[in-house]
Amino acid sequence: MVLIGSQWLAGGVVPVTKTYESQSHSDPTGASTHTFSSQDLGDAGTKKIVIAATAQTGGGGASLSNVQIDPGSGLVSCTELVNVKPSSWSYICSLWSIETITAATGDVKLTGSTDMEWDIWVYTLTGAAASANDTASDIVASSKVLSATLDIPAGGAAIGFAIFSGAAMSVGTTTWSNLTKDDDSPTNESGGSVYIIGSSASDVFTSAQSGLTITDTANSTASINDSNGCAMALASWGPA
Repeated sequence: MVLIGSQWLAGGVVPVTKTYESQSHSDPTGASTHTFSSQDLGDAGTKKIVIAATAQTGGGGASLSNVQIDPGSGLVSCTELVNVKPSSWSYICSLWSIETITAATGDVKLTGSTDMEWDIWVYTLTGAAASANDTASDIVASSKVLSATLDIPAGGAAIGFAIFSGAAMSVGTTTWSNLTKDDDSPTNESGGSVYIIGSSASDVFTSAQSGLTITDTANSTASINDSNGCAMALASWGPA
């Protein structure tokens, strides 16, 4: 058995190590790609990088077709895990991962529609299996609550990402259940009000979780102002 903090895992299982690194926002004009330069990719060494990413536009046709990382030796593409597009407001809620990065910093490039705003949340996992154990998503109409269930192996990690589109939200925060919130960030704001919130959360679980219900709730009193106005993406990984 292995002692991790105050917890023992049977069978010599070493839990995944999870770190939330950073969040970045950009609102360029006209381009169908955007590069976030010199991003924190965690400690140097072998790891999995997970990117929560959103691209949004005031018009129709938002898309996010590729997320790539350049650790200094050229661009390599991430694997799409979940990519959700609500049908009314034009934005994306997505999770992507990549195995082969060892550098501590690098560029993150997003490719999608033209004239977008872009946001990324960067996580690193060490000791995680190559493939995701489970994924889940939710899209709801005119609701402040997103909910989905996820299976997580013993010693495994889970990462969640959610977006809410609201009518001039005065409170740009959310509340997660069964994952620990890492960040709330406005991805669209004007005149002192928030119109879209992006929120990420994560945890490592000592014991296996079967059908764990994970929720995220917008704290604003404003109503969701679009049909299918919020979306959630979830993924989990077991130990390698």
